[in-house]
Order: sequence, then structure tokens, then C-alpha cells
Amino acid sequence: MVHGSGAQDRNGNISGFNTQIFKYISDYLLERGVATFRYDKRGCGKSEGDFKVAGLSELVDDACAAIDFISQQSSQVDSKKIFLLGHSEGAVLAPEIASKREHLAGLLMLCASLRSFEEDGVKNAEVLNRDLNKMTGVKGKLARFFLYSKNPLKTMNKLR
Repeated sequence: MVHGSGAQDRNGNISGFNTQIFKYISDYLLERGVATFRYDKRGCGKSEGDFKVAGLSELVDDACAAIDFISQQSSQVDSKKIFLLGHSEGAVLAPEIASKREHLAGLLMLCASLRSFEEDGVKNAEVLNRDLNKMTGVKGKLARFFLYSKNPLKTMNKLR
């Protein structure tokens, strides 16, 4: 299971939003005899590393490492029946991951975007900018100083 955007733990929880989405999906599948594998995103939960410096290529590499680990569990897992489930950002990354691990049996893409990564990022930055403009006082000034994106498209191209 590959996470959505943000600093998420193995259950799909992110600061302040304990959705447990991956836990619920995993429990449902396990009750039906399907093994699942979840992991904490780099630098989140019990995982090592630094989430703040990990880019998309590192997230893809981490998912590939998880697939490699699962594939080596031959006594418990049929390596020809491994599916990748990506949620949100994980669904966006799923085709890239699959291109690097061609033995996957298939992809499940939940809440995949209908827009490109860059278009999603620009839209999200515009919404954030709008919300930042509504903030008042010192807190608003500081938030705009650190978070406001003057050119969301340029920022997204740089991130990519």
C-alpha cells in the first residue's frame, strides 16, 4: 500500500487526521484471506530517514524496496500475485512504481487525480495562497512569509 501525500504512517494517518484508511482496508482484506503490507513513509512513524527532504523519486524507491521485500517472502507470499494499492499521491506514483517492478500482478489506484502532478500542485498552492491571504495578524504574516507561493507552476516544476 502506497501512501497519499504528506507525512503518513503505515495506517494512512497524517498529523491531526487519524483516518486509519490503510488499517481499515488491510483489516477488510485480511478477513478475506488476502495478505497486505503497509509501511511508515520515510521519516514518519517508526521509519528512519527525513520526510522533509524525500522527493518523489525516493518515495518510488521506498515502494520498490517494499515490493522487493515482499517478493522475497516466498514461504508466505506468491510473488506472482502481488498487487500495488496506491491512494491519492500513491495512485499517481503507482504507474512509475509498476514500470520499475514489472512482475506486479496489477494496480489498484484509489482517489487518483484526473490532473497531472503539476496541475494538482498548482491548484493546491492556489487554494493554500487563498487561505493564507485570509489569515490576519502576526500569525498570518508569518504563515504567508513561509508558505505563500508567488509562482505555483515554477514551484511545482522545481519539485518535479
